[in-house]
Amino acid sequence: NKNRQQTTKELNNLIGTMPPEISLLSNLELLGMERGQLRGPIPTTLGLLPELYFLDLDFNALTGKIPPEILNLTKLEQLDLNDNRLTGNIEGVEKLVDLSFLQLHNNLFTGTIPTGIGEFSSLGAFTVHENDIRGTMPSEICDLRKPELSNGIANPSSNANGNGGKNLLTLIADCDGDDPQVECDCCSDCRL
Repeated sequence: NKNRQQTTKELNNLIGTMPPEISLLSNLELLGMERGQLRGPIPTTLGLLPELYFLDLDFNALTGKIPPEILNLTKLEQLDLNDNRLTGNIEGVEKLVDLSFLQLHNNLFTGTIPTGIGEFSSLGAFTVHENDIRGTMPSEICDLRKPELSNGIANPSSNANGNGGKNLLTLIADCDGDDPQVECDCCSDCRL
């Protein structure tokens, strides 16, 4: 019987940088340190937490790029990094195929949206607005919003959520205005 380890500190008063020693909690499954005053880079040692399935670091002042070591977290289902000061592109996140929740909005990310995110069969929410990401929302991601058809008719009984076998209900990008940063005809919400 494995002991479950989780750390959640919402609306916390944590100030400073995340300690790299957090990797010593080798059985940690859930890490939520949102709405605090954490700054500096995301520690690369988070990639040494093989059981981690939930990582929520939103509403802090984290800087730097998403460490490539995070892409080693093959059990990760939720990655919530919105409302920080993270930079670089989001290439590589498509390796986290079990993600059901991916929030990257309100950062300083650049580049384009990886096509591979369209392979996330359980993805229910994906937000990339309020960044400097440009281009077109990949059709593979849009396909996650379209119901499966049976004889040309949407089949709501093909899964429990009633949307025809597709889970992506929330898809938000900077796709509004005369000259949108992201062309998206399938987004649930477009922002300027």
